[in-house]
Amino acid sequence: MHARTPDAGPGTPPRSGPGRPQAGLEQAGRRRPGTTPPVPGRRASPARRPLLVPGLLLAFLVFLTVQVLADAGPLIPLDSAVRDGMRDLAATRGLSWLDGPMHALADLGGPVQAGSVLLVCALATGWIAHRRTMASETERPTGARGPEADDAAVAAAEPHQTHQARRAEASAALPPASPRRPVPATPQPPGTPPPPGTAALTRLYVAVAAAVGAVSTIVIGGKIAIARPGPGEHEIARGEWGFFPSGHTATSAICFGAAALLLGTVLGPRARRRVYAGAAVLCALVGFALLWCDYHWLGDVLASWTLCGLALWAAARFTPGDRPAAETFDPEAGGTGSTRGTV
Repeated sequence: MHARTPDAGPGTPPRSGPGRPQAGLEQAGRRRPGTTPPVPGRRASPARRPLLVPGLLLAFLVFLTVQVLADAGPLIPLDSAVRDGMRDLAATRGLSWLDGPMHALADLGGPVQAGSVLLVCALATGWIAHRRTMASETERPTGARGPEADDAAVAAAEPHQTHQARRAEASAALPPASPRRPVPATPQPPGTPPPPGTAALTRLYVAVAAAVGAVSTIVIGGKIAIARPGPGEHEIARGEWGFFPSGHTATSAICFGAAALLLGTVLGPRARRRVYAGAAVLCALVGFALLWCDYHWLGDVLASWTLCGLALWAAARFTPGDRPAAETFDPEAGGTGSTRGTV
């Protein structure tokens, strides 16, 4: 028998030493299921960090709106400086050929053009998700059953054991049937997410439709209530639509952004990043074209981008798959663990 040390009691944990596991390893082994061990050197993110981006966007939108209403602040001289600079740039002799492409880009922010892009991408997302779901179903082995189905089959076969034995003897005399070949599935790029379910995809469609409707309502209400004149316009008459925020900028941003959000649910990581980057570049070109054509102030464009960023952030909460990981404290392990939830 080993001699006990004087300070060792019935509830004293064993000390670490040669041949004894360390206490930290024993605690890590008793970690609750569903959590992952903490990554060394990584700090736990606070629970309210996901609200940082929408909070900043909302504060910037209020900052812009207050200055437009008061017609004072750093935004007003910046708008005038950008307008004068864009007019001088458009009047440059060697850049006159850009007028046609810029007007075409500005027209992409119309409801018909941008709405058509969103509709086509929504249909393409549903079609790709349906094809991948059908392909995944063909990979399942035929006749595969769960334990519940096996128990039910055994219970139903008990009264007819004699009959089943006779059928088994008769079938044993027949030649074996040729095995059914599985249908090869279309290979997917590495990292491609699983096909979203019908319910999850429907929730995303509803979220996108709600985001588009909310942006349209806020933009129209802001134009009527604020009635800001355009760069080359006089005062807006009562009841007419103003220029703040920009309607074409908002329509292009919410439609192209929502289209990229939908396609991102059925694409691999590399293709998803390219679609997101393409949508961002296209929205930036539309905003620049509106400034080039002297249709809007810079503040009008920035306000629409900010508003659409808020709407897209809210719609992205309903994307199928894993939500952003949230660091939680595990009192048993003395550390943090990452938990993920699915929509």
